[in-house]
Amino acid sequence: MRVRAVHTPGHTPEHMTFLIYDGKDTEDPIIAITGDFMFVGDLGRSDLLEEAAGITGTAEPGARKLYQSLVKFIEQPDYLQIWPGHGAGSACGKALGALPASTLGYERRHAWWARSIAHYDEATFVKELLADQPEAPTYFAVMKRLNRDGMPILGKLPEPPLLTPEAFQKAMEAGAVLVDTRDKFAFAGGHLRGAINIPAGRMFSTWAGWLLPYDKPLILLAPPEKIETLVRQLIRVGLDDVIGYIPSLEGYAPSELETVPQITADQAYQLWKSGEAAILDVRGLSEYKEGHIPGALHIHAGRVLQRLHEVPNDRPVIVHCLGGDRSSTAISALMAKGYRNLYNLTGGILAWQEHNFPLETRN
Repeated sequence: MRVRAVHTPGHTPEHMTFLIYDGKDTEDPIIAITGDFMFVGDLGRSDLLEEAAGITGTAEPGARKLYQSLVKFIEQPDYLQIWPGHGAGSACGKALGALPASTLGYERRHAWWARSIAHYDEATFVKELLADQPEAPTYFAVMKRLNRDGMPILGKLPEPPLLTPEAFQKAMEAGAVLVDTRDKFAFAGGHLRGAINIPAGRMFSTWAGWLLPYDKPLILLAPPEKIETLVRQLIRVGLDDVIGYIPSLEGYAPSELETVPQITADQAYQLWKSGEAAILDVRGLSEYKEGHIPGALHIHAGRVLQRLHEVPNDRPVIVHCLGGDRSSTAISALMAKGYRNLYNLTGGILAWQEHNFPLETRN
């Protein structure tokens, strides 16, 4: 077996792809381990250095380098297997396919970039690559620093202990953050003040990297059987300081819990129409452009903590996403910072649309 390293800049200037040959005398590779260069149905982003790491002026030059890398790469045989570093759900692209692998021939025929590459149309390629990319999670900047400088050696998977009520109270008073991994309904029905609601699931790592602090210890609210999985998801984004967990609020919470006020689409419409309430849309930018409530403030759910100064606190704020999951997470982050004027739009913008209430688009 033979491995050849190939420089494929674009996603980052130093990006490498590794070609695998079955036998030392074989001339054609059988597998390409593409990392963040080529995905199933998509390509790596060239804007992350600029958007997440703050290195200005790198997005468009990176896109042109990615085009040049791709033009060279498609000279490989069609049967070359593509093994990417990420799959569907990753923020490293905008159209990642659900399959774990592909072939170069399939991608050359069906990926979004196929036409511009076939016609050697660099300008169209660059425009399409940079358009409508999802918002870059804040942890990307941390990840870049850790990749560059080195990361702490854990030795083994952290095993956060079950905290006693006394130990839990002491840790919270010392500045620990409670990560409430229950679903949005349980959180809305009653939660501890200051808790961040990130429901357990496949997107847990991403939202944790968006909203959890890297300079404070974390405590998980989750059943014992989920702790190992949640810890694995946290350390994947560099959140290693998990000091313990509690299995429920029973015995750990005061008699009175905070709740998240809910509001129906009809009630929200009346408040919006009279101008008594502001609308906060926490969906992605592409979703917002496709159709939003007129006059709505748009802040991606993962960026509410960076843009607190834009969220009104002098009148009711109705928060919504598509169906209610992201808005619950955003509301929890805002409530942890002291906001008490928030309402979750039950059913999200889908409920608003069902009533045929006004929407507008943005190019």
